[in-house]
Amino acid sequence: MPAAKKGTTIKVKVKGRPPRAALKPLNAADEEFRKLNHTVSFNSLDDLILQKPHQVTKENHVSNKAGKRVQCGNSSEVETTAGKARAKKPRHQSSLTPLSDEAMSSEHLKPMNIGGGSQCDGNHHPRPATAELSQKVSRLLSQEPASGPVGLTYQPYNLKLDLAPPEHQIVAVKDKEIAILEEKLKRLQKDVTQLRDANEAKDKLFDEYRQVRETEAEVQLKRYKAQVDVTLAAKAKITALQEAELTKSHRAVSDLHLKLTSISNGEADRIRERLEDEKQDLLRTNEELRSNYDTQRRRRKDVERELKHARSAAREEVQDRLKELETEQETLRKELAAETENSKNLIAQLNQVRSVNGQSGRVGGPTTGHASTNVSTSRATSSNGDLVDELKARLAIIGDFTGFTILGGGKDAKGKMYDCIVTDLKGRGYAISFKLQFHTDGTCSFDPFLDEKRDAKTMAILPDSFKHYIRFDEDAGAFFYRTLFEAFNSSSTS
Repeated sequence: MPAAKKGTTIKVKVKGRPPRAALKPLNAADEEFRKLNHTVSFNSLDDLILQKPHQVTKENHVSNKAGKRVQCGNSSEVETTAGKARAKKPRHQSSLTPLSDEAMSSEHLKPMNIGGGSQCDGNHHPRPATAELSQKVSRLLSQEPASGPVGLTYQPYNLKLDLAPPEHQIVAVKDKEIAILEEKLKRLQKDVTQLRDANEAKDKLFDEYRQVRETEAEVQLKRYKAQVDVTLAAKAKITALQEAELTKSHRAVSDLHLKLTSISNGEADRIRERLEDEKQDLLRTNEELRSNYDTQRRRRKDVERELKHARSAAREEVQDRLKELETEQETLRKELAAETENSKNLIAQLNQVRSVNGQSGRVGGPTTGHASTNVSTSRATSSNGDLVDELKARLAIIGDFTGFTILGGGKDAKGKMYDCIVTDLKGRGYAISFKLQFHTDGTCSFDPFLDEKRDAKTMAILPDSFKHYIRFDEDAGAFFYRTLFEAFNSSSTS
């Protein structure tokens, strides 16, 4: 048959087509398939054989000038229309060529169920029927009608098609299907492996979670087990003690049985003699211990008596010594008070003599007309000199008896001040130099001159209050001197 020209319509009539009334559905799927009046367009006959439908759009659905149409269901004709649109948009050639690898892909191997064995899906794509693919390809290539009731068959075109042997195409299709199935099988095996690994990971996590998490029942079970263990341990301990007591009782009974047996065999006499000897030994030992106890008691009483006499004698001696010390202290206090009063009188006299000497110095001078006045002045000076010597002698005697010596004196804005020194009367080398100042407000200050290296021996016996500057009332002068005197001349000072 010559190739069709552009702009012509080719009508293909089906040979051996059964009458319309004779087409009865084989099953419910065929009836549902026939109810659908769906149109799927193909770009070429190759696409029709390989089930590669062209997507139907609104434009090519309204105008049927863009290609071929194949109706599913009760359609009995295939109309090939060549319109003006074919000149603008080239179509694929309708010559059949051997199937390439691209044509054998999974997208191209979606067969169309021409014999009514499957339905058109909701996306306007026919559902694949892999089992009938070889039969359909063979039927299309042999240009023979289907054996069963079909909804669509084709009259062969006489288009000088260069077709490959059908056996090769069937084998290639089957090989491709096998490859696709093997690929799917590999993916499924991979999915199964991943699922198995995921399940193993979940099982492992569940085991860890079960080990970590403890329910209340498990906690109660552990507590109950611990109580049971304690109870069993206590029972085991009691059982062991009972067994030990029982063993001990058995041994005691055995020993008693042996003793009774020995007594019955004449051992009682020997035991009695031995016990009698032991009794005598114990009596002798008791007598010795009693005599030793009496001796020790007498010695203890003698020692207590001697200790009591020694304590009483020591107490009396201490009391006598204390009384003597108190008497001596009182005497020293009286002497100190007297010496203090005498020192005050001597200081007053000395001040008076100094004032007289000052006046005589101011009054005296080169006088020529008053000889009697000079004579009287010289007499007064001689008498004042004797008084000064007497005062110095008295102060020296006071220093020898009390250890207190005034080295010099003066007066400033604060009041009268004296440089003094106190030494011990026993000649042990203790001495302290200080400044004693009588202030105008009726107080007296004590400022010692101490050096840590030079006066280390003196600082060891001085009270802490005499190592620094202190200020006290003039009425407390006697107490101050007495404390200082006792620190230097006490019997405890070595």
